[in-house]
Amino acid sequence: MFSKLSMKIPELNEQIETIIKNKEIQYEISERNPEYTSIVNEPFFLSLDSILRVITSKTEIYELPPDDLFDLINANNEVLQKALKIEANLSLRSKEVFSLQEILKIVNGLYINKLDSVENVKKIIQYFAEETVFIQQKKEKNLCDNLNNFYKFLVDTLGKMPINNHFNFYKTLH
Repeated sequence: MFSKLSMKIPELNEQIETIIKNKEIQYEISERNPEYTSIVNEPFFLSLDSILRVITSKTEIYELPPDDLFDLINANNEVLQKALKIEANLSLRSKEVFSLQEILKIVNGLYINKLDSVENVKKIIQYFAEETVFIQQKKEKNLCDNLNNFYKFLVDTLGKMPINNHFNFYKTLH
């Protein structure tokens, strides 16, 4: 994952180190199984989540010409598949994997309708970046306001598209 993304994202290593040093990655240990009291795969989890945090929260990495943006989105799709395998194999659950999955679904909806501009992709990334911050800070009102604003953006951008056979607005929102 890292090598694939490092070719497309400048200073990826420094961004990952900053995320880890600033302790931006939070995790909890499930209470379902009292046998486990600490995260066994912490280095893998922190590495995975830090890489994913860069691509789900840093809007500046998407300021690219259209062809390069498309290449980065394709790389993100590959990273998502690898992240899902790592999650399954190491029994980890990452919000960032879920966020990346949702981002790629929405970007695909934009792409199908030829709305996958840098500005639109950055708005999607900004929403998920703010969502992460509000969850960590336990700011439920801000989280709801952010979701409402994002929904309005999606309705304004995708909801007014002429109906075609390849795109279902409500399915994209789901």
